[in-house]
Amino acid sequence: MRSGGADRRVSMLFDVFVLNQRLRALLGRALSTCELTPDEYAVYSVLFEHGSLTPTQMARLMAMPVTTTLDYVRAMSARGHVTRTHNPADGRSYMLALNTEGLGAHRRTNADQRAEAG
Repeated sequence: MRSGGADRRVSMLFDVFVLNQRLRALLGRALSTCELTPDEYAVYSVLFEHGSLTPTQMARLMAMPVTTTLDYVRAMSARGHVTRTHNPADGRSYMLALNTEGLGAHRRTNADQRAEAG
């Protein structure tokens, strides 16, 4: 393996793994001074872009397990950043949407990241 480089003899899956690790580190540095972490920003962004969604719909859009999505939902709820409403299509589930505070956190992170990059 080259110093700091992926070992091309392993596999393409290994290369994808290394790329993922490097992207996570890059995003972490880019948002290090922002209100939301890169993962949080992604979760907030799915609601920002799609509006009201169920946790299952969110998980599907982010290719993330529902249990992991629910961890983020709990954190967002604890911060007071989402509204939860009854799902009219399914009485067993609920819909989530960013509220004013959640939209503000998303916008501030976006603006702070742009200021850092620019």
